[in-house]
Amino acid sequence: MTKPHNPAQTVAFVDDFCAHYRAVFPNVRQFEQFTRLELGLVAETKRKSLPRLAQTTKADSQAFHHFLANAD
Repeated sequence: MTKPHNPAQTVAFVDDFCAHYRAVFPNVRQFEQFTRLELGLVAETKRKSLPRLAQTTKADSQAFHHFLANAD
């Protein structure tokens, strides 16, 4: 049996904000993508495209795409 892991930590105020939405995402990977997406939205970048947000937050752009396409 695999042991569930806790989501990766980001910036404190983003983690605090996203914690309110933890129950919405049954899958921890979806919750991590949600947190990284929120982190990217508050980042100081001119363009808010998925590839740019993924590059800014050091996430996988394909994972962002799957999150937005398939998450509840």
